[in-house]
Amino acid sequence: AGSMGGRPFLLMDWVEGRTLADVVRSDGGLPPARAIQAARDAACGLQALHEAGLVHRDVKPSNLVLRSSGETCVVDLGLVRSTRSGGDSWLTMTGDVLGTLCYIAPEQMVDPRRATAASDVYGLGASLIHLLVGRPPFEGRTGLEVAAALRRGETARLDRSCGAPHALADLVDRMTSAEPRRRPGSAREVEQSLAGM
Repeated sequence: AGSMGGRPFLLMDWVEGRTLADVVRSDGGLPPARAIQAARDAACGLQALHEAGLVHRDVKPSNLVLRSSGETCVVDLGLVRSTRSGGDSWLTMTGDVLGTLCYIAPEQMVDPRRATAASDVYGLGASLIHLLVGRPPFEGRTGLEVAAALRRGETARLDRSCGAPHALADLVDRMTSAEPRRRPGSAREVEQSLAGM
């Protein structure tokens, strides 16, 4: 990222593969082991991003690409925010809700400048629900209905909705907590928890 002639730019690698949203659309919900591996890879990518002082702000299955090697990559840094710039940076617009409604953390819905690494952990948890259940974690006929469901935290327990292991259901419940302090402390902690499943 940088600027040239007064104009900001963001350069990203081209990642060949299918988005996990496309995989779920064609194959349905993923088996737990496959979803866990994809989430572990994504958590590693998010941790690297966070260590670089950046927050993704749009973690969702269509921004997770499954490469032919089987590795999952986090892509599309178009809404990234720098945590090192003392607030909003030139990397994104300000004043709007940024992110995809079904996957953004409640604090990010209120104010995109409040998005932190914990917000990305929330997005990864919401994505895991989609990967396992085969549909977004919140549904509604309108954006307002989805936003209301998100505020109420109406995600289904994974062990009841798709037979996921209890440990995975517990982790996803923590990841998608409305309270950022109740979520795992980092993407690395998520990856380590998933590694034990």
